[in-house]
Amino acid sequence: TVTYDGAAHTATGSCSGLSNADLSAGLVLSGTTHTAVGNYTTDSWTFHDATGNYSDSSGIVHDTIGIQGAPTCTITPYNVTYDGVAHAATGTCSGVNDEDLTAGLVLTTTHTAAGDYSTDSWTFHDPSGNYSDASGTLHDIITRPTLIVTADDLGRAVGASNAAFPATITGFVNGETSSVVSGSASLSTTAATGSPAGSYPISVGIGSLAAANYTFTFVDGHLIVGPVALTIAVNNQTRTVGANNAAFTATITGFVNGNTAADLTTQPTCVSTADASSPVGTYPITCSGAASDNYTFTYVPGTLTITAATPAPTEVVGGETATPRRVATPPVTSINGGTPGGDSMPLFALLICLAFGGLGLLAVQVQRRTMRR
Repeated sequence: TVTYDGAAHTATGSCSGLSNADLSAGLVLSGTTHTAVGNYTTDSWTFHDATGNYSDSSGIVHDTIGIQGAPTCTITPYNVTYDGVAHAATGTCSGVNDEDLTAGLVLTTTHTAAGDYSTDSWTFHDPSGNYSDASGTLHDIITRPTLIVTADDLGRAVGASNAAFPATITGFVNGETSSVVSGSASLSTTAATGSPAGSYPISVGIGSLAAANYTFTFVDGHLIVGPVALTIAVNNQTRTVGANNAAFTATITGFVNGNTAADLTTQPTCVSTADASSPVGTYPITCSGAASDNYTFTYVPGTLTITAATPAPTEVVGGETATPRRVATPPVTSINGGTPGGDSMPLFALLICLAFGGLGLLAVQVQRRTMRR
């Protein structure tokens, strides 16, 4: 009886005759040679004397090769980051004389998904039966890589409402896409419709995001609230030659959030190249200098038109041109009778007096006399 050691074993024996004559040469024990583990109850031996002096004989013997026991198995667990590929532990088993027994090793350790596999197992079984079965557990780990959720940078004008904030997710492995992610990130900003121009953070958080094989990290974005374009259109003006320029005005359009010109940091200044000495003609009126953080400005020039002065009225009397002059208005006592001085005022002269009476102007005073050519 021996323990399995990978070597062949054979029973031993001897035969003797008369006077202790050594007859072992005729003993055949080949029927007892074994290497593998076993309980050999019918092993046989035979004896034959080549000289013929002794009769042949035979018999059986009980030989045993016991199981060696468990082999030496070395199992290497894994700790990797999820990459979409299946992973399994590795290991080897060896017996006596460094006999390679790895073929009998079974590793129940294969995983693809991220996880903490603390109860993975392995077993050993020697199909030849020379070694005892063996088993054990090991701790395998597939960690989850991190996806980066970045709030997209956006821009809008002052006074506009915030649009929905999008986010971009990067960091997928093995050709995976956002289809492996469920839910959505939470995104918000401190900017409201009435917020002034400037840069505002877009904050991003986990929201309802979930992914079996990934974790998440977050990068905030920026909302740029830009100024709105205003149009400053100069109002056209007209004056007569020699007059001073009146104050120039402009119409401003495009305000938002209920703003008016009073909300500008600096009011526009409007000027013209024309002054009191400028001759009749048209001259540009331009504005500039308006300022506000919330607005940009487009200027539309206007026109100053300088016209000629209105000439004094004249009248032809008796073939001669007379220029009206301001005189005292004489009393009128009658249409045809005249005044104590013997002068009289014909009807047409009275009508002229009435026409200019409010101004005290008498165009022509005609005495009653015979007009001579």
